[in-house]
Amino acid sequence: MGAHGVHLKPRDLAKIGQLALNNGAWSGEQLVDSSWVAINL
Repeated sequence: MGAHGVHLKPRDLAKIGQLALNNGAWSGEQLVDSSWVAINL
């Protein structure tokens, strides 16, 4: 398990962080269930 082989640019990682801060929502659309974000972060 882990992130072996995953290559993210800083901008991509920042987008994931913003998605987490918004409880799984992006531009008003829920992309990831907020309960999953709460449990996994």
